[in-house]
Amino acid sequence: MTISRQGLDDLEALVNEDLDKDCLEISISGHFAIDRVNDQRNNPAITLPELEDIFKKVQASHSKTIQGFPDGTAFVIKCKASKINIPCFIELTRKYNKPWARITLATIQRKDPFLTNDPHILEVN
Repeated sequence: MTISRQGLDDLEALVNEDLDKDCLEISISGHFAIDRVNDQRNNPAITLPELEDIFKKVQASHSKTIQGFPDGTAFVIKCKASKINIPCFIELTRKYNKPWARITLATIQRKDPFLTNDPHILEVN
């Protein structure tokens, strides 16, 4: 089933509600939303519940790590269970007069093995 842009926008809002307490937020890039999330090479197709589950696990396991990344840090969220890989980068900003980290989801791919040169890999199961 194809994931709509509205579905991704709704997911982004839902995830950001949860991340708010950790001074984090996600931003879904156009490449992620338009070119990659519904790509036929993602077999089986990526689903919104899978993505929501991954972000909950990232928040539970890696919020502190992400908060410690310097501006511009690139990293990959890697789900071992679903084989979904999400290359990301950090932009440090301010929100509500606090330091904030915006996680831009650059792209997405279901692939195993997924090879990357990024030194930071945040794994979830």
